[in-house]
Amino acid sequence: MTEVVSGDHLVIHLGSGETKAVAWLQLRSLQIGAGATIVIAPSGPPPPRTTSAADATPAPALAPTADGVGIVPPPVVAFSPRFSLGARLTSLTPGGNVYGTSVTKGGVTVVDGPKMTDYVRSGIGIEGDLGYHVTPSWTIYAFWELGLLAKSDLVNASSDTSTTNLVGVGINVDTAPRGPLGFYADAAVGGRWMTVSAPNGDGTFRRETYTGFEALRLSLGIAVAIGRNARLLVAPTVSIGSFTHSSGPGCSDDSACTSIDESKRAWHTFGGLTIGGRFDL
Repeated sequence: MTEVVSGDHLVIHLGSGETKAVAWLQLRSLQIGAGATIVIAPSGPPPPRTTSAADATPAPALAPTADGVGIVPPPVVAFSPRFSLGARLTSLTPGGNVYGTSVTKGGVTVVDGPKMTDYVRSGIGIEGDLGYHVTPSWTIYAFWELGLLAKSDLVNASSDTSTTNLVGVGINVDTAPRGPLGFYADAAVGGRWMTVSAPNGDGTFRRETYTGFEALRLSLGIAVAIGRNARLLVAPTVSIGSFTHSSGPGCSDDSACTSIDESKRAWHTFGGLTIGGRFDL
């Protein structure tokens, strides 16, 4: 209840987000708290309202507490920022180049360097995040995504696994945070590192790790209510970034990270479908 005017009406805020006024004559009894009940006559006209200055802005109606001691005002519905926990599963389909040099072939500019699909194929990303609601619709969050990628035919004989990690921050919006269905948009940035197997040319393989900045990860989809504090998220997702450092080739000990020359940096992408959930604490 957000407003009680004795003898006239009361205003209630429904779980669906709507606000409804109820006439006093429609009430048979009114209960506030665990044990305080106000019995209202089911018939007869309401008592006359005064027009004095004191009644121009009526004070909040007060009701006894459950133990009969003291008084408490009726509850006021208001937004209170809160934390949320989220989890996502995302299909990861790689594209673009790991690195390379732009060259012109037949009048077309292309990147001369290894493609992402030379090393890895599609996989799945598993993500967890911690968010904070700035408003009911807007949420900022920090996240960590672990991607498990399939190996390409070129390195399929390697016994090592191929992985990618993305750690960053983001912001998202739900157009209907208290409704059953809303549009959902999410944008994030972060740092990515990817560890893969690369062929040596003699039937053996070496491990290479590439690190860089993910300039943008964008998701657009829907948010569906599956409980009072839980939402199901479904959204196509695409990210774009560039690797700036590598370990392995050109490193004397195969562990020290060396910078990739700016002229050889190229864009890579990951795209897929995200299915996730959010629970408000």
